[in-house]
Formats: sequence, structure tokens, C-alpha cells
Amino acid sequence: MLKPKVQIREKTMSNFKVQSSNIWHLDFDIWICLAQTFVIWILIFFLFILSGCGSLPRIVILEDPLSAEEHIVLGATYETKGLLDQAILEYKAALDKDRSNSKAMVNLGNVYYKKGDFDAAQGAYSEALKIDRDNPYAGNNLAWIYVEKDIRLAEAEDLAASAVEKDPKNRAYYLETLALVYYKMGRYDDALKRLDEAELSAKSGDEQLRKTLAEDREKILGSIKQRE
Repeated sequence: MLKPKVQIREKTMSNFKVQSSNIWHLDFDIWICLAQTFVIWILIFFLFILSGCGSLPRIVILEDPLSAEEHIVLGATYETKGLLDQAILEYKAALDKDRSNSKAMVNLGNVYYKKGDFDAAQGAYSEALKIDRDNPYAGNNLAWIYVEKDIRLAEAEDLAASAVEKDPKNRAYYLETLALVYYKMGRYDDALKRLDEAELSAKSGDEQLRKTLAEDREKILGSIKQRE
């Protein structure tokens, strides 16, 4: 789908458009966040000592020191390292901080998709669109889930077509999704036209996308041949 994923950059995963945080120097970011947490626990320990050993310890409510964006950065780091369960925890923590963060919701859907949990991914993308109906990543990825499950293809067509209009920079990936929607519908001519447009829109050097488009074309032509 797509490649990019705090600033939105991109990364490729089949024809699946992925949104995540900018993750340069993310290992450094993890150490910073862990250091902050360590310092907080040290302060709590000294407060306990100063309160006196003869009295009962006071209940200390520890607040999460990280912002939603910092949790997204950590989640993206875990995701790129293949630590998907940890990534889910971080994206959920980001949503606990900011329930209106559509980026965290899309990223959560991406991880569910990677784990093969299409129902959970579908739910996350749907929620992201409720937060921000103009989010092209959420729309495209939800359309892709519908293609994978072979359901709601008319809705998938609208979602992918809308993503093409809203995010021209990444239109090649969205056009591929749209082509596969048409393929599932049996509209092979329309599917081939969208693949042609995707190839023209593909960025130079994006060999992974071009390879995927070629595979899609071969599959569609094979279906046309069988129908004849």
C-alpha cells in the first residue's frame, strides 16, 4: 500500500498506506523517555524515605510523563523493530492521552493489520475516520481491508477515490488500492486503467511499488484470459 509515517513521513508495505511518526533517532528518543521515567521513580523513592519509616507510606499516583506524540514515536520505533505488542501499548497510551489523535488510531490499525487481525484493523481505521473523515491514510487502509475481506466494495471504491483526491502526493498508492477494488468487482478494464495511472504517478526509484503494480497487472490479465 504505501510508504511513509512528530511529522508525517512514509513507508511501504505492499499497497498498504502506512502513517506513522517520523522515527529518525528513535533509539535515542527511547532512552530519553526511559531516563525521564527513571528520574521520576527515583524522586518517588526519596519522598518515601523522607516521609519517615515509622509511618505508613502515602499513596502516590504516578502520572504518565510522556505526551501523546512521544508515545507515537515510541510505538513507531517498536513497530519498525517488529515488537508489535509493545507498539500497540504505546499507540493505546497515546490515545489515552489524546482520544482525538487520528494518527495514533491509524498506526494502531496498521499494527493490527500486520498481526493479521483484520477485524481490529477495520475498527481502528473506522474510528480514525470518525475523528478525521479527511484522513487519506485511514480511508485508503480501510478500503484495503475491505478488499482483503471482499466486503463493502462500493464503500471501498469511494474511500480509495477520495484518498486520491485528498492526497495527490501519494496518489499512486491509492490508485493501486482503487484498481484492486475494481478487480474484486470484476471491472477489469477499470482496474487496468487505474494501474496505468498509478504507474504514471509512481515516484522514480520506487521499485517496490512498480513491482507490485506489475504483479497486480499480471493477476488481472490472467482473470481476463480465464473469463474469455
